[in-house]
Amino acid sequence: MVLRSRITTIDKSGFINNKKGCEYNDSQPVYYEILMQGDDMKAYIAKRLLFLIPMLLIVSFLAFSLVNLTSKDPAADILRSQGYPEFTQEMIEQVKVEYGLDKPFLVRYFTWLGDAIRFDLGKSYVKGQSVSAMIFTALGYTMQLVGTTLITVMLFALFFGILCTIFEGKALDITVRIVLYIVAAMPAFWIATHAIWFFSNTLHWLPTSGVGSPAHFVMPTLVLSIGYFTFYFRMIRNSMLENVNENYVLFLRSSGVKERSIMKHVLRNSLQTAVAAFCMAIPGMMAGSVIIENVFAWPGIGRVCVSAIFSRDMPVILGYILFIAVMYCFFNIFSDILNAALNPRLRRN
Repeated sequence: MVLRSRITTIDKSGFINNKKGCEYNDSQPVYYEILMQGDDMKAYIAKRLLFLIPMLLIVSFLAFSLVNLTSKDPAADILRSQGYPEFTQEMIEQVKVEYGLDKPFLVRYFTWLGDAIRFDLGKSYVKGQSVSAMIFTALGYTMQLVGTTLITVMLFALFFGILCTIFEGKALDITVRIVLYIVAAMPAFWIATHAIWFFSNTLHWLPTSGVGSPAHFVMPTLVLSIGYFTFYFRMIRNSMLENVNENYVLFLRSSGVKERSIMKHVLRNSLQTAVAAFCMAIPGMMAGSVIIENVFAWPGIGRVCVSAIFSRDMPVILGYILFIAVMYCFFNIFSDILNAALNPRLRRN
C-alpha cells in the first residue's frame, strides 16, 4: 500500500522534514532502516575487539588473584581436597613443587595465562580430570537450559509487552503488571521447591530432577525464566510506550496507515533497547542457573562450580570464574556490535 501526502516526510533518523509528495510504502520501514556501511562497521568492530584484549587481561588477573590469595596455604588445601586429613611439612613441600606453588605469584599467573590461552585450565585437585573438559562437558547441559529459557523469556516478554501497550492503563494492563511483579519478588529456590512439591510429588506430572526428556526442561526453564521475564517485559513495554508518542507514529496515523502496520514499526524501533539486554541475558542466565541446577540436579556448570566450592577445588573454581567473565565480556562486545549494525548513528559517534 502506498500513501501520498503533501505535508511531510520522515527521514532515516526519525525527524520530520518539510517536503512535498511524501510516499509511504507499507512494506518498507519508515522510521527505522538498517544501514550497513562497510567501512564504518569494520572500523567499529575492530575497535571493540581491540578493547576486548585489555578487558580480558584485567579480568583474568583479578580472577587468578581472588582464588590464589584467599588461602594462606594452598598446598594444604590441595591435600585436604584430595582426602588427606593429616599431612607433614614434607608432603606440603612436595605439593608446592608439583603444582608450581613455590614460584613467585606473577610467574604463576603468566604461566597459567599462557595455558589458559591454549584452553588448558589445569587439572582438578579432586577428580584429576582436565578442568576445560569438565567445564565444556557441563556447558552443553547449561546451554540447553539457557536456550530454552531465553526463548521462553523472549516470547512471553514480547507477547505481554505488546498486549499491555495496546491496553495501556486498562484493567488487563494493571492486572498483568501486578501479577508479574509479585511473582518476580519470590526467591527462585522457593518457587523451585514448591514447583517440585506440587507438580512432581502431588500431581506426578513432571520429573523432580535430572535430564533425558522434554519433560525435564519444563520446571527448570519456567523457574529460571521468572527472574528475567519481568525485567524484559517492563523494558519492552516502556520502550513501546515511548515510541507510540513519537512524531512518526502521529504522522502514520494521520496518513491513514493501519494500526497493525504502525505497531510493527513501533515494535521494531522498541526492540533496539532490548537487543543489548537480551544479549547480556545469556551470560546472566549461565551464571544465575547455579541455584536452579542444584535444586533440579541439572548437570550444568553451576552444579560443577558448587561441588568445587565445597571441595575447595581451586582450578575448577578459577576456570568457572574465568569462563563466566569471558562470556560477559564477549556478549557485551557482541551487543555493542549488533546495536551498531542496527543503528548507524552509533558507528559515527
